[in-house]
This record gives sequence, structure tokens and C-alpha cells, in this order.
Amino acid sequence: MSRIRTAVISLSYMKPNSWNPNVMDQEMYRKELASIKRFGYVNPILARDLVSHYEIIDGEHRWKALKQLGYEEAEVTVIEGLTDEEAKQLTIVLNETRGSPDQGKLGILLRDLLENVPKADLLDVLPIDPVRFDRLAGLEAFDWGNLGQEEDLGSPNARWVERTYRLPKDAALVIDEAIEKAKDGEELQDWQGLEMVAADFLATTSAMPSPRPMVRASTAAR
Repeated sequence: MSRIRTAVISLSYMKPNSWNPNVMDQEMYRKELASIKRFGYVNPILARDLVSHYEIIDGEHRWKALKQLGYEEAEVTVIEGLTDEEAKQLTIVLNETRGSPDQGKLGILLRDLLENVPKADLLDVLPIDPVRFDRLAGLEAFDWGNLGQEEDLGSPNARWVERTYRLPKDAALVIDEAIEKAKDGEELQDWQGLEMVAADFLATTSAMPSPRPMVRASTAAR
């Protein structure tokens, strides 16, 4: 029966196993390094004691990253008494049973992080490529390359003005609800719903004797 213990072991006493099927490209390895730099060594390597050395069962890339970052030793979870067959099975189990994220929940989590953490900082450590990040976070339809480059409103072709706001989550929920009610089930863009909310507010707060009915949204870009 195997026994589990924790020990601080010199990285020079550890060796990768010869069967590990897990591969990591250079970009993901760079993120591994960045993650350890930012958060520290938080996921211990798993190894077995072969007397002459410790054989890594899970964590080969963390081991390489620690060596590259100048670590000399690390806390390791050691399993004693494993046969070769058991060690190989455990490698597969640990690689294949980590689960996969619900894409919707992952998108919500990314949008929540974006409220306080710059996108560049997240991409530096999260194992997600930029295209997938934008898709999950709902950013792919926004032209971030032109953010802050206002159109010349004096130009006869000018149609759009960019406005970027940061607001509390509760306020955002109120605005989202108001936009959906203004759209009233019609296939309108969010900006059109917001325009209707603003126009209705102006109508009801004007000095006119009787408020005008809600103004319909512009038809541009419907």
C-alpha cells in the first residue's frame, strides 16, 4: 500500500518520467513562468521515491519552470510504494480528470476579472489565447484597436462616437434591464435601446406641457 508524505526536495534530485504524454507549447510555458512569478509556487509537484532520485509523476513543466526561475528546492508531495504500472496510470488520471470549464461561467468569470484587472495582465498568466479570451468575454465584436480614436464630427461621413464608462456592477445591471425593456423584444442593438431610454428621459423631464411618447431608436445599423 502506498504512503503519501510531503517533503522539501532539491530540484536536482528530481527527474521527469519517461512516459509523460502531456506537452506544453512555448506560449503556455511562458504563462507557467509568469504565473509562478506572480502567484508563487502554489501547486506542488507529485513524485515517487526511487531511492536514487525522485521521479516526477505530475508537474514536469512546473519543475522546469522552477529551475529556470532560480529555485533550488521545492515542496513536493511524495507517494512511496508505487509500481511502474500504478505510476503510469496515475499520470494519465491526473492529466485527464481535471475537468473542463463551462464556457458561459468562464466568460462571466473573465468579465468579472476585467472590472479590476487589465486585460494584458490576465493574458500574461491565464492559459487562454487572446482570440478565445475575447470570444469568451464577449469582446470580439468591439474594435479595441480604434478605442480612443474619435471620429471627426465635422466630417460628412461621421456617424459614430465612442464612449467608455466604468460603473458599479449594480448600476450596470440597472442599465442593462432598462435597455432590454426599451427594446421591448425588437431586434435592436443595445445602443439603440440606450438611445430610447435617454430620449424618453429627456421627454419626461422637459418643460413641455405634456410629455412626448417614447422616441423610437434611430434606424441606422439595425
